[in-house]
Formats: sequence, C-alpha cells, structure tokens
Amino acid sequence: MPNIDKKIFFLGYYGFGNWGDELSLQSILVDFDHLSQHISFPLTYLVLVHDEDGCHHLPVDFHPVPRRNIFTVLSKITRADYLVVGGGSLLQDTTSLRSFMYYFLLLWWASIHHRPIIFYRCGLGPFRHPLSQRFVSLLLKKTSLFISRDRESSQLAIGLGCAPNRVFVGTDPVISNFSFLSRSSDEFQRIAFFVRNCDETKEKKLTEALDYLRIGSKCEIELVAFHREYDQSIATRMATTLGCQWKYFQTLPEVGSYFSHLNAIFTMRFHPAILATLIDIPWFAIDVDPKIASFSRWWNQKNLIDWNDLSQDTFLELYNHRQQVFKTNAEIKSHLIRLAEESQERLKQYFLKA
Repeated sequence: MPNIDKKIFFLGYYGFGNWGDELSLQSILVDFDHLSQHISFPLTYLVLVHDEDGCHHLPVDFHPVPRRNIFTVLSKITRADYLVVGGGSLLQDTTSLRSFMYYFLLLWWASIHHRPIIFYRCGLGPFRHPLSQRFVSLLLKKTSLFISRDRESSQLAIGLGCAPNRVFVGTDPVISNFSFLSRSSDEFQRIAFFVRNCDETKEKKLTEALDYLRIGSKCEIELVAFHREYDQSIATRMATTLGCQWKYFQTLPEVGSYFSHLNAIFTMRFHPAILATLIDIPWFAIDVDPKIASFSRWWNQKNLIDWNDLSQDTFLELYNHRQQVFKTNAEIKSHLIRLAEESQERLKQYFLKA
C-alpha cells in the first residue's frame, strides 16, 4: 500500500517581489526536497503567495495558495499536516502591526486545529507592543520545533516560553543553497549599493558618500533596487543625481550571477550581505535593521555604519580597508555553512521521529 503524502504549508512573505524572501523560499523548498529522500512518506508543498509570477524559477514543484482569499487559506491550513514558517521575520510588529496580526492569526488557526508548527531558520521580533509578546508567547508554547537564523531569536523564543529542548540556533536558509557561488575571474571595478527608502536628509548623505567613493575608488557605482516596489523611487533619484546606472532583477537566476562581477557592496538590505559573504565579496551595511546588525557581529560590526557616523568619506575609508575587515571571511563562511548543515540535520531528525 503506498504511503500517503504529508502536506507542508509554508508561511512567509513570498511573491511580493522582495528577492531576499524569494531566495529564502527557494532554499527552504530545496531543504525539504532533500529531506523527503530520508523519510518514509512523500511530501507535498503548499506555499502562501501574493503573486505567483515571481515563483516561476523555483526548482521544486509546489502548489501556490493565493493569500487574497482568506477562507481558502484557512481551509488549506486545516487540511495540511504541518505548518512551517520559513525564513524571514514574520512575527515582529515594528514594520506593521496589521501584518503581525495577519500571520499570528494564521498560526493560531493552525494551533487550535492541532497542526504542528515549525519555525525554520527564521528570525523573531522585535516587538514594540507588550500585547504582541503575549500573543507570541501563547503560540511559542505550542510550537513543535524552533530553528532560528540567529542567536538573538533563539534567546527571545525561550524567553517568551518556547521549550528550550525545542529551540536551536541555525542560520539564514540562503546560506545552504548558494554556497556554490564564486566570483568571476574577469577584471571588475563595480561597487553595488543596495538601497531602501529613507528621509531626504539621509538620502543626501548617502548620495554624497557614494559620489566620494566613486571618485576615490575609481570604480563604477550602481544602485540596486532589491525590492523593486519599495526601492525603485529612491534608486532612480540617487542614480540620476550620481549620473550612474540603477538595476533591478527580473528572475531568481539573475541575482546570484550579478554578485560574481562585483568588487564590493554597500547595503541597506539584509540578504545582499549574505550573498556577498558566500561569494567572498567585502560588504558594508547601514545600521537600519536588527538582522543586519546581528549578522555583522561575525565581523565584530567593523562593517556596520551608524547614521550618526556617516560622512562624505566614510564609504571610501571602509572600502580602502576592506581586506583587513574581511580577512577572516573564509573562516566565518565555513562556520555559517556548518550551522546550515546542523539546521538541516535537526529538521531531518524531527521528521524521522514524527
């Protein structure tokens, strides 16, 4: 008699055109596809998406669940065998309290229908509202497995009531399936700046620092809108002021290949820092996001830039010392890959016992 397949419902910020989330989804699906080779039952993947068009190049077959019909989403969750929060930081209320409540209610729906909940290589928090913490605490007490992408998220999960024997420190899912990337052997003198929206004063400071970097480094500067919907306006404005190009990606394969021709990156987005690490490109980040600050601790935050410290020559000064800052990158990358492998093994052991 053939084994009945188990349905895995993936919950995430997928299909919104943010390439960090799409890269995470690709990596998580590949992890589960590898997992399926070691367990005794087949897996079927259901993925909550905003727009299916951004998911054409994913390497694993799955069934998209459009989020616009909440009753369909709830029905699919009820009929799933497991619910997986994959990558990202869905449970946080600093971006949007409305978004937090949406994802919390979906998870709570799974919980009251006794569906095992797995947090897989994702972040947790931060929380501004005490009520948010109380809601999350109720949920974490019912969570079956919590594998974080950083130590801070694991500590927060335990602090909010998740059983310590169910919590493990991992790393971002993108590290698993993009460690094969390598830099091009061609000569390249291009620095990419991955931008995100900010106020007019900060935009002016960034533009001045990039212009100084362009002149001092004699490199081509390119602005990148990693999340086109939110980043395009500022990217085009800054590119016009600097007299340089700006870029966005149309497909997932474009993303990895783009990095192989860069000399360095400066970023306000998280996942470009991860890809740069994997491809041994020096990277520097503006401190605009807790997950960027957390990841930067691997380099003792010598590549993290506070707004208050940003001046005209900051970028060039960092660029000129890039080899010193990143002299331990190979060692750090090796450790991150080990954490990724441990995350995959924890997931496998959980399902082997299921």
